[in-house]
Amino acid sequence: MLAICLAITVALGLGIPQLEKRNSFSGELPTDDPINQGINAAKIHFGERSIILLGIESENCFRPETINKIIALSEELANLPGVMPDEVLSLATLRNISNRDWGLETGGFLDELPQQKQEWLQLQADVEGNPLVNRRMVSKGGRLAVIAAPLAEGFDGGKVYDALMSLANKYKGSDQIHITGAPVLVEDVQRGISADSRTFIPIAIVLIFIGFYLCFRRLEGVLLPVGMVIMSIIWTMGFMGYIGLPVTVVSNALPVIMVAVASSYGIHFMNAYYRFAKAANSGPELSKLTLEKMGMPILITGVTSSLGSASLLIFNITSN
Repeated sequence: MLAICLAITVALGLGIPQLEKRNSFSGELPTDDPINQGINAAKIHFGERSIILLGIESENCFRPETINKIIALSEELANLPGVMPDEVLSLATLRNISNRDWGLETGGFLDELPQQKQEWLQLQADVEGNPLVNRRMVSKGGRLAVIAAPLAEGFDGGKVYDALMSLANKYKGSDQIHITGAPVLVEDVQRGISADSRTFIPIAIVLIFIGFYLCFRRLEGVLLPVGMVIMSIIWTMGFMGYIGLPVTVVSNALPVIMVAVASSYGIHFMNAYYRFAKAANSGPELSKLTLEKMGMPILITGVTSSLGSASLLIFNITSN
């Protein structure tokens, strides 16, 4: 039996690397949800394109330090992997038609950097006078400037995320640098799922290990139930990998829940095992007696728990 359990564990464990993480926010909503319907309508009319946004928060964006930072970030953002360089939008790339005393002036906002105070005030007036830029690329009052960059198809979300984080750390200084956009949020959720799994599963197993030891004070009373818990997690996650069930923000909690649920069966069995120890003359006899007394109750409990969990199939549980 141990050999069979070990073989099944190894076979199902090979399915764990095949687990996929689903981090699509729209995929967590029903297809008839108004949000999904709005997203699909926008895709039909405007196409599907991923955009990343980088915000520079400052006391005043209309000052040399922040403007130079906007120019530098716009240039570096255009060179990021997956970014379409000719379509980066910011004060450094946008053009404007300005009304002057002598007529109309056409050019980029930052073709020539202001030198005098009056020139800085004129730049701010030009931005605030352009409805396509004011409150879109620069916030009211000039405290936040935005740089937008569309991504080409087939971009690597991990590389884009790492490059944006590197830029934010490089240029933060006295200003705060914010990054967002659907690709950033998706990658952040995906990394959060992985980080949570690496953190909470070992903690849960260690706590169960300590709990078993405090209850039974014997090594076999710890290793056998903990081994069963670990096998149940491997079997479940491996099976999910084989049949293509993704790990989401919701199902990411499944291993920790299984630690709590599966450990209860081990507690009941080991408690009965030590309780019947005086009634048996040998180890095999004791194991047989424990199985006869506890096998059916544990089986019925497991079937009941399974049916209770199966009832959740009629509900659409999402992370929203």
